[in-house]
Amino acid sequence: MTTRTFVVTLSHPQLVERITERLRTTTDPNVRALTVRVAEQAEIDRAASRDRRASAYATRYASQWERKLARTLALADLRQQLVDDTGWQRTRRVRDIAELVMRSGFSVAMLGTYFFVLPAVQLPPSLSAFMPLLVIFGAVMGGAAAICMALRNYVFQRGNRGRAHRAWPILVRQAALNATQPQRSPGTGTQAACAGDLGHQRNQAVQALADLNSEWGRYELDPEAWYLTRPVLHDTTGTVATTVAYNTAMTDLAAAVEDLHEHSPDTDVHRAVDLADHAWIAWHAANDHAVTVGLDDRSPTERAALQRLNTLVARLATSTADDPELAAVKRDIARCLDNIHTVSVSWADITSLPALDRQLVRQLPSANVDLAGRV
Repeated sequence: MTTRTFVVTLSHPQLVERITERLRTTTDPNVRALTVRVAEQAEIDRAASRDRRASAYATRYASQWERKLARTLALADLRQQLVDDTGWQRTRRVRDIAELVMRSGFSVAMLGTYFFVLPAVQLPPSLSAFMPLLVIFGAVMGGAAAICMALRNYVFQRGNRGRAHRAWPILVRQAALNATQPQRSPGTGTQAACAGDLGHQRNQAVQALADLNSEWGRYELDPEAWYLTRPVLHDTTGTVATTVAYNTAMTDLAAAVEDLHEHSPDTDVHRAVDLADHAWIAWHAANDHAVTVGLDDRSPTERAALQRLNTLVARLATSTADDPELAAVKRDIARCLDNIHTVSVSWADITSLPALDRQLVRQLPSANVDLAGRV
């Protein structure tokens, strides 16, 4: 959390609590989805902070969702309270004036030098004409910077509404993080945002895990996506923040669902539902990032190997067990696999493809291949 976020949050703890409660109890599915998305992107932004390029992308992407949530009608009345808070507006105005005075200090110092210091100092002839011009230039530039700052605060951002415009998304982001925390205070429970009783919600969490696993299964059986367009989703280096967030979310959701039973307390059920929301958002964020990146962040050697591997697997899909070129194709695939180290690829991925001929699969170097039930 930045210093500015910390200051704004501390100045409005009650408002943050009210926004948090509104986001937790809303029945609007769009607001609920936006809340989870904002919280997830904030976590991704934090995880990507070590990588300058990834951090810039994550921050820009997170800001887009924060602005969308901040503009929703469900929070309009609370935003108006921020605009109408005269005490806070007065405090912000004092801070803006203090910033203006601070930025004007350099210009004032230059003017003081021109009127009081230069007349009392005997300058060399080479500097007597140049130094006053330099001091005047510094005073003008310092004053221009202060004026531009004032225009930004009071004209372009329009006074009270401008100050609220700057602070409101920060408050909403903090509230979204609070509202989507899976861990709740003992004994307080949590308010379910989805309709239905605990049994229905428990089934929803279980179904969400099954649906997410189905999404991964479809991805795994799409060679073009697996090798060419979205290999970042199965990165093994731990440096892709969106992939790490997705894997963590899936691990947490699977553990929470496994612990559910018929008599699970409401806190466990609600936590599982929250984690299901987090996992879906993490999946979409990781998937979007993978599509955007493609193979661009891989080394030239790995990029070429993955591209070649995609072509060879497509070749296998049209081959039969008696293909005379099968041995050469297998050797090429083995060389490609040996050159790929940052994403998980193996013969097991290839032999699991339903498009391959059963007799051909028996000739591939993959141990423990289960052919039962294959067509």
